[in-house]
Amino acid sequence: MIAHLKVSDSALESMCHSALETYLYGDGHETRSQVEVNGYLWGWRRTSDDGQMIFIDRVSPSFSSKKHQNWVQPNQSAVKLQKEFMYRWAPEMSLIGDFHSHPYNDLREVSENKGYYFSDADFDSFHDEEFIWANTQDNPVMVVMTICKLNRVHDTVGKMISSNLWCWDVGEFRFWLNAAVGYIKDGKRTNSKNTHSNAFLDLNTRFFNFAGDRLRT
Repeated sequence: MIAHLKVSDSALESMCHSALETYLYGDGHETRSQVEVNGYLWGWRRTSDDGQMIFIDRVSPSFSSKKHQNWVQPNQSAVKLQKEFMYRWAPEMSLIGDFHSHPYNDLREVSENKGYYFSDADFDSFHDEEFIWANTQDNPVMVVMTICKLNRVHDTVGKMISSNLWCWDVGEFRFWLNAAVGYIKDGKRTNSKNTHSNAFLDLNTRFFNFAGDRLRT
């Protein structure tokens, strides 16, 4: 079954802001050991015989998680609190899943580690998120945003690398967005994986970056 994921402009902007600010000014930035950031996805879904349409409308960062360069440990009470708030603030929204970032110093590190993919630890953690699975009808979405700094900035256009993976540049920073959908198979939790995925990530293709452009930081 195909899962078609659409991401609103505001949700994508929120993820970019969170990943970028944490990358530049979060704990550890002075020693180039940038920490991960995480948050939660809100929107709605529709199911038909052809698959699912999942719309990610909003993203809410989580500020109370324990953050590290190679992992982020969510505060399990935070998502419950956010759900209670959203029920009153935007009751039309449902919990869709979560996101986190993968910060890397440069392109070489990303390439060597295939940092735009979910790690085995990401998948293990995803499968253990009891509250999220219970509140998404056993179909949670996990999104990872990878970020690194570029040494040289060229004219680039955002591109789809695979059905579930996109890449684009903003100034001297490169971003990747990868999505996976969880489901139950043979009574066990599994997901759509990194490659040969049945998750289709639908982003606006207007990304364009000019050569030499840099953010004034």
